[in-house]
Amino acid sequence: MESGPNTKQRLTLTLMGCAILPAAVVFMVTGDAPQTLLLTLVGLGLSFAFPRPLERSVRSFVYTGLGAVVAAVVSDQALPVEGRRFFLLPAELYCPMVLYLAVALTFFDQRESNVAAVIGLALVAMMMAGNVLGFQIAHERLPLKQEAERYLHAFYATAVVLQLGACLLLLPRAPFLIPLRDRLRRRQLGRLLATGMFLAVGSAATVAVMGTAEELETLWQTGFVRLMQRYMLRHGRHVVFGRDVDLWRTVPHHAAEDERVALRALAEAAPGYLRGRVYRTYNQGRWTAANRSAGLNGETPGGQLAYTTFQRPEGWSTAPPAPGAQAARIEVLPAADFRSDVLLAPGRAATFELIAESLAHSPDGELTPNDWEDRVGYAMGVPEHTPDSPFPGPPVDAATVDDYLGIPSDLREPLRQLGQGIFGGQDPPTDTAAAVPALARFFQENCRYELGVTWNRRLGDPVLQFLTGTQTGHCELFASAAVLLLRSRGIPARYVTGMVCHENLGREYWLARLRDCHAWAEAYDAESNAWTLVEMTPADGIPHTAPRLNPFQRARDRLAFAWQHVMALLKRGTFAEAIVAALRALLLLLRWVVLNPVGAPMLLLLLFWALHRRRARRRALDADGQSLPAARATLQRAFHRLVQSLRHRLPGLDPHPTTGQVLEALRKTAPTAAETLGPALARYETLRFGPLLPQNSAARDLAQQLRDLGRKAGRAAIRGGNEPGDPAA
Repeated sequence: MESGPNTKQRLTLTLMGCAILPAAVVFMVTGDAPQTLLLTLVGLGLSFAFPRPLERSVRSFVYTGLGAVVAAVVSDQALPVEGRRFFLLPAELYCPMVLYLAVALTFFDQRESNVAAVIGLALVAMMMAGNVLGFQIAHERLPLKQEAERYLHAFYATAVVLQLGACLLLLPRAPFLIPLRDRLRRRQLGRLLATGMFLAVGSAATVAVMGTAEELETLWQTGFVRLMQRYMLRHGRHVVFGRDVDLWRTVPHHAAEDERVALRALAEAAPGYLRGRVYRTYNQGRWTAANRSAGLNGETPGGQLAYTTFQRPEGWSTAPPAPGAQAARIEVLPAADFRSDVLLAPGRAATFELIAESLAHSPDGELTPNDWEDRVGYAMGVPEHTPDSPFPGPPVDAATVDDYLGIPSDLREPLRQLGQGIFGGQDPPTDTAAAVPALARFFQENCRYELGVTWNRRLGDPVLQFLTGTQTGHCELFASAAVLLLRSRGIPARYVTGMVCHENLGREYWLARLRDCHAWAEAYDAESNAWTLVEMTPADGIPHTAPRLNPFQRARDRLAFAWQHVMALLKRGTFAEAIVAALRALLLLLRWVVLNPVGAPMLLLLLFWALHRRRARRRALDADGQSLPAARATLQRAFHRLVQSLRHRLPGLDPHPTTGQVLEALRKTAPTAAETLGPALARYETLRFGPLLPQNSAARDLAQQLRDLGRKAGRAAIRGGNEPGDPAA
């Protein structure tokens, strides 16, 4: 059994701290969380201040572990860490907790199990702290700039080497610190030499790998990330329009999973372009959405209605009505495996009905619900709807124009030179009405749509590689290039992501699939004082309207939509509409059954099976209406079949006779058969109504005997009635 000393060795405790602190430092940098390093240092300092270890007991372990968890929770509530910095694992929650647990173990004695636990927790914390690809979000608590991202690999590798060195020294619990006998000194020296050699080789390997860090990162992105995407697609895909768009990633080719339905809509005309996120800031291949939003006024109708109606403020639309636009009402129901933190809505949607605590509205038209029941969906009122309507606000003036003209300094000159060839030799600004057609001609003549394109970080910005290199990319590259080129000519523009809902299931039913996620641009026309939608993606890259379902699949999907719609209406409290929708769904089902050559026979078989089951259950009930055990139900069914086989041969038999009545009627026509059947019916009385529950095998044997004797008794009754000279007459 392990035993620990009554005092903690200072040098062993120092090595524990050296194993824990590198992970805390890395998390401080990657998570912008100096408070985590501070609490770790405070905990290690307290452990040094108390040389006597805590007593090992269930209570002490529970209290120290609970203290570590409380410290992690309080720290996250006071100074929360942005979860979007990490991927694959919620390191912003678990990494501090693991670090504090490792610190808590240093308060106990230094036996082998405690030291091994500290080493394991420190390694896990280091793994979670490095669970980032770069500084995607600016640091607010630490004075670090995004340019420091280039040193992230070297910094992390150095921290890993330091931690591994401390862990190697901890593995034997540092026995060389204790005075050794002469015969053990030579063995201990060998351990020290092996440890030093390992550290030297590890350091040299780290320096060698640093030169190829960017290539390794590209392999990571195109390999493991793609593998995780496929895994998530197989196990329920969740599409989230995040606040950041990374153009460095490789968008894979369409697969079978992309055909899954993301949302369904109920509208008289095609919903068209449904806006999700809007991005203004571009830097180093990433778009970042603005974080400014204000809550919309909400009104609860009251009564049995459970939803809230949110209204955009009056005067929010500064653009004149679009030609041919009509008012519309659109109901959207997201699929079970589709998730979006923002509402997908047409640009001119004005009212929103949903079950949510609140609804925030940004100046660029983003709609972010809080505590939203997404499975219930939402309904929108659109005063003037066209399938490609942009968001009409905000008006661009001297105070806001810079928000839509930002271009990274390293892209200004290359974009200016490209713009001279695309828009002509005129100096900016150029009016939007002339710039957009010129830009469309450039993309149509020089660029083509393709998925699976990869980008080399050493060759510069991905948009610049797209425009000057391969000129091949997906919709995000076309939209990004359009926004930056328009901005280079002094035209305000913004980057928009969302979905295109054009596929029709019949009449007012529409749907959008995962492959219908799309990106486009919106540009501001100063002459008309209005925003316009700018679509530069080639036609083969825009979600198309061709039907992708056969008639059977269309009917099945419409039934699924009708059922989801009825459930959503019930949750919203609109019971009258739910009843109407349910009747429409029932009519749709009946129509499908009548027109489908497979559905009608299946329904008839189902009805026949249900009736058969009902009759069997009714026969398996006793006089009080209670369900019988299986053995006695078998006996009752056998007696019921016996009565049915003799009824037409024994006139005057009661509709529900007892065994005595059956024997009395049978003695009048076939006394010999009555004598043969009598013992079996007596046994039936004993097993069916006796105090002991019969065995299933005995019940089956008696049921088979009753069937055989019933057929013989029926034949004897027929002979007794037709042949007067028969002794049985």
